[in-house]
Amino acid sequence: MPVQRLLLRPAFKGKGYGSLFIKEIGRILKETEVAYILLDTVKTYKAYSFYSKNGFKEIKDDVGLFLKLG
Repeated sequence: MPVQRLLLRPAFKGKGYGSLFIKEIGRILKETEVAYILLDTVKTYKAYSFYSKNGFKEIKDDVGLFLKLG
């Protein structure tokens, strides 16, 4: 089930709602026997530290590739 974006309105940031959402969606997915959540972000984005604080681990052998055309 691909989710393209997860956004939180600025007024709600830093209040624990994002972490609560991650925890709850993890609980729901476990109940439906989903084995893992895979996501990508950029290390320099604030999202990286948010996901790290919420238990996500970096995949050391995973490499993102990009080809600019034109």
